[in-house]
Amino acid sequence: MFIMSEEEARTKYCPMMRIQTSVGIRINTDGTPNWDHSACIASGCMMWREVKDGGYCGLAGNPVIQE
Repeated sequence: MFIMSEEEARTKYCPMMRIQTSVGIRINTDGTPNWDHSACIASGCMMWREVKDGGYCGLAGNPVIQE
């Protein structure tokens, strides 16, 4: 776990993303990122936690911050 900028976070895969399809809602469980639909939305997510130099995904817990 580590602190990252919002720009860096937006390049990461989000396991919580749900994708609406013609047959219902699909949960991306195969671990294969589909960047058009499963990238982190950083501060647009309720799990995003702001800290001094960026933020982190609250789903992963509180990171160890080394000063």
